[in-house]
Amino acid sequence: MTFRSAEVMAGLVLVAFSVFAWREAVAIRGAAAFFPMAIIAALGFFSLVYLVRSVLAGRQTETVFERWRIFVAALVISLIYINAVVHVGYITSTVFFIPVLAWVIGFRRPAYIALTTLIYLVCVYFMFEVVFRRPLPSEMLLEFIRSIR
Repeated sequence: MTFRSAEVMAGLVLVAFSVFAWREAVAIRGAAAFFPMAIIAALGFFSLVYLVRSVLAGRQTETVFERWRIFVAALVISLIYINAVVHVGYITSTVFFIPVLAWVIGFRRPAYIALTTLIYLVCVYFMFEVVFRRPLPSEMLLEFIRSIR
């Protein structure tokens, strides 16, 4: 596979991923869907730009995806995460997604990964629940725990 065809293939995969993510985000109920849909729209737009740029490149260029196995692993983990957010819940899914993705892409500092995950979740919770006054998507785990009482 030449560098250019690898870039075109990566662009196609990213566009397809964006379409899948969009379809999953539509399943999120209420105003909580706005943020993921905005991020996915941006991802889709830039993936499309990347694809067009790769197709129109007249010569072979240095590939962005030199380590394609990591790209594929990150993509698969992201697909699982998107599906889990809809069915399990945002917080629970994110608690697993950030550390696993960080580890897969080569970041090997567990304390930093844990701290980053915690800070991110606290910031997201604060932004949505306090600033925007918008609930995060329902959490299957929290609802189960509440039903036990």
